Amino acid sequence: MKKIISTVVVFMLLFSCVEENDDNTTEGSDDFDRTLILNNWVDNIILPAYDAFEAEVSNLKTAETAFVSSPSEATLTTFQTSLFETQKAWQHVAMFDLGLDVNATATYREFMNSYPVDVTEVDASLDTTVDDIAIISFDLSIRADEQGLPTLDYLLNGVDLDKYTTDDQSEVYSAYVTKVVDRIVSLTSDVTSYWNTNAVSIKSDGGSSATSSFNILFNDYLFYVEQGFREAKIATPSGSRTGGASKDPMFVESFYTSENSKILFLEAYEAVENLYFGISFDGNSDGESIDSYIEFLNPDTIFDSVTLQNYSFSDFISLKLSDIDEQVDLLNDDFTIDVENNNDNMIDTFTVIQNYVVFLKTNVVQTIGVTIDFADSDGD
Repeated sequence: MKKIISTVVVFMLLFSCVEENDDNTTEGSDDFDRTLILNNWVDNIILPAYDAFEAEVSNLKTAETAFVSSPSEATLTTFQTSLFETQKAWQHVAMFDLGLDVNATATYREFMNSYPVDVTEVDASLDTTVDDIAIISFDLSIRADEQGLPTLDYLLNGVDLDKYTTDDQSEVYSAYVTKVVDRIVSLTSDVTSYWNTNAVSIKSDGGSSATSSFNILFNDYLFYVEQGFREAKIATPSGSRTGGASKDPMFVESFYTSENSKILFLEAYEAVENLYFGISFDGNSDGESIDSYIEFLNPDTIFDSVTLQNYSFSDFISLKLSDIDEQVDLLNDDFTIDVENNNDNMIDTFTVIQNYVVFLKTNVVQTIGVTIDFADSDGD
C-alpha cells in the first residue's frame, strides 16, 4: 500500500499530543508472568471466537447448499443473512493470523478478507465453464481478491438472482459460489485445528524472545490494528494518507452491502479493545491483559499536551479509546456515504485511531519489552 506523506510530517502529527516524562523508567520489576495473559487470551478470547466463527461458516455452507440446489428469493435471502453473520464473526478472529501452512502464498486474513474484489477477474472466470472453475487455484496469492467473504458479498449482493436461475452461465455462477464457500470452510477448518492442537504450547510460551508466543500474538494484534483496522477499514477508502485526494468508496469493506460497513467496523473495534483489556469473547469476564501487565510495571505518567494533564498508562489508553468512540459516533452507518459526502469524518476517524496506534508502538511496546517483528512505510 503506497504512502506518500513524508516521515517528517507524520512524526509531527503523531507526537503533537503526547509527551513523555524525561525519566520514563519502569518502577516495577518485570517479573510478570506473561503466560497468565496467554492463558486468558487463548482460553477466553481466541478459542471461543474461532468456535463461533466456525459455527457461522458451517451455517454458511448449509445456506450455500440450499441456494445452489434451489436458487430463489427465499434461499438467497437466507444465504445473504448467513454471510452477514459470518462477516461479523470474522471480525473477532481476523487479528489472529496463524495456522496456515508455512508454504502458503498469503495469510489466512488475506485469503479470507481481501477487498476490494477484483471484479474484472471474477467476471472473467464466470464467463468460462464449470470445468474451468474447478481447476482455478485459490492457493495463489494473486487470487486472494477473487475469493473469501468480499467475493461472496459480490456474488450474492452485486449480481442479480437470474444469474443463478435463467442465465446461460447459471451453472458456472453456482459452481463459483460453491468453490468460494468450500475454500472458506477448508481454510477455517485448518486454522481452527491448528489453534486447538497448539493451544497448550502457545499458552506456555510467555518468554521475551522475538519467537515467543507472547511476542508473536502481540505483534499480530499491533499489525492488525495498523493494517486490518486502521488502514483497510478507514485510511484506504477515505484516502487519509493523501488528505482525501485518493478516496474511493469501492474500498469500503462489504461494498455491495455497504450499509453494514459500520457494523463490521464496530465488531472489529470491540475485538481490538477486548484483547487489550483481556475481556472474554462473551463479554462476561476479564482476566490478565496488556493493561494489567502495564499496571503491574507501574511506569511513569504520560503528559498530554492537549488536555495539559498527566495520565497513568491505563487512563491514557482509555482517553485515546474515548476519542475513537466519540468520533465513530459521527460516522454514517454506510461508510460509502461518508467517503462520498462527508469524508472529513473518515479522515478524523483515521487520526484518532492513529493516536492509539502510536501509543501502542512507542510507549506500550517499550514498557513491556516487545520486539516489533514487521516493518511498514507508515512513518509511525
